[in-house]
Amino acid sequence: MTDELKVRVHDYKRIETELLRRGAVFREERQIVDTYFNQPVPHEVLKIQRDQHNNWLVYLKPRDGKFEVVKFEKLADADGLHAELEAKFGIMSVLTKRCLFYDWGTYFLDFNLIEDFGEFLVITGEAPTVEMLAEVGVDNPERVTVPFNELPRTGYQLA
Repeated sequence: MTDELKVRVHDYKRIETELLRRGAVFREERQIVDTYFNQPVPHEVLKIQRDQHNNWLVYLKPRDGKFEVVKFEKLADADGLHAELEAKFGIMSVLTKRCLFYDWGTYFLDFNLIEDFGEFLVITGEAPTVEMLAEVGVDNPERVTVPFNELPRTGYQLA
């Protein structure tokens, strides 16, 4: 099962240096816009993610303090689905970010550098742990839990 562990970081360059020293491999950089849709079930995440090449539908559910990746699929008609989801749920928030992607063993990592909000590290794979973060210099991580309607500008809530 694939999970995501998200944390706020305060110096992504320092952590990036340590990840590269420990064998992480840089894959790519992308400019991404995430549109989060309101959800009737608390703490679930539904978003359309767009970059300069593709569009994806992403659906996440909270599980054990992380997110279970329920769906991550490439979209042929993002505009049509966007209009349908906006009509059905409404838009909670839109985030613009620069993302740096890495492979680290069996995990995928990305730094989300979100305009006007902050820097975040996302570890995706089977059972990512907070202990993994300590290995690369993230002490006392501020875990990102889920979007809340009370935060329409940012879409993130810190645990």
